Amino acid sequence: MSNIISDVKKLNLPIGEYLVVGGSALAARNIRQYDDIDLIVTNKLYEKLKKDGWEEKEKVINHFHLYKYNAEVAKNFSHIEGCKLITENVIKNADIIEGVPFMSLDDLIELKQAMGRDKDIKDIELIHEYQKRNFQV
Repeated sequence: MSNIISDVKKLNLPIGEYLVVGGSALAARNIRQYDDIDLIVTNKLYEKLKKDGWEEKEKVINHFHLYKYNAEVAKNFSHIEGCKLITENVIKNADIIEGVPFMSLDDLIELKQAMGRDKDIKDIELIHEYQKRNFQV
């Protein structure tokens, strides 16, 4: 299994301007493996990456993401119906693991609930199991 932390560090992104989200954030906690690196970034960083040659593609109508290597970058969560997460807030709420900012488990549950796919429901169950194992009082 590839190491999510070293893979993210290779991207050399500025702390405070990005956050690792989705399955990638689960991989950092050894909850499950990941296939690619999903990132949310500030508008400023998005524009810099675009200028630096990251490929921009339309993810859904009028919502674009950037792609390079095995990373996918979005500016916000507006393409996810019902998701009320705000980029700046989730970046501030980050859990820093070995110097890399990952989405907090609470924000991740909210994201996964909004997405609502079968794999998201399974991920929520995995998060709850992880929390029971690691945060029992």
